[in-house]
Parts: sequence; C-alpha cells; structure tokens
Amino acid sequence: MLKAINYGNIGYSDSIDSKIRKEIQKIENRLQNSKNPEFEVWLKNNNPRTSAGPVEFVCSISVKYLKKRIFVTKASLSFQESFHKAKKVLEKLISKKFDNKYKRKKIHLYSM
Repeated sequence: MLKAINYGNIGYSDSIDSKIRKEIQKIENRLQNSKNPEFEVWLKNNNPRTSAGPVEFVCSISVKYLKKRIFVTKASLSFQESFHKAKKVLEKLISKKFDNKYKRKKIHLYSM
C-alpha cells in the first residue's frame, strides 16, 4: 500500500502522481506473500530556482515489509530517470531479500 507521496519543493502534479502509483502497484503485486508492504516516496529538487547550474531531481523510496525497512535514494537530471533508478535498485534489493527468505535449500544426497 502506498502510504504517502511527499512532493517537497516540486509541487503536486496529477501525471507524476498517477505514474508513481502505477509503478509502486507493480512492485506491490510482486510482494503478495508479504503482509501489507508500506511504501513512501519523497521527491525533491536539489537546486532552487535562484541558483545557477543544472537542476537535479532526487527521488527516495522507502518500503517496509517482512519486519524490515529498505530505503533507496537516487538523483538525476530528470525526475523520471531518478525515479526509475531508485525503483530498479529497490526491486533488486527486494528480490534478493524476498528470494532468500522463501527459497528452498537444496538437499544433496550422497550415495555410499
């Protein structure tokens, strides 16, 4: 379940909101065995409009599941790129932890 999307100094946008909700829903569908994973997303623009230089967007995603919290932060020159980088890293971390938790151990039988 998506607990909150914090827009920081970016400002609310319907298109950003719907995109984030769709992508988080895809991750939630993979975690069906987990009891109610809680997601939080933070969006931030690192450079204020008054300073010179390129604009850098920061996206942080936090998920709480299996009694643990995973927090990922990525930055990029575009919002979509920073969100996708953070989502990819989060999916890798989740798949490692989730697969290790529920993977059956191989039993080797030796003949005598």
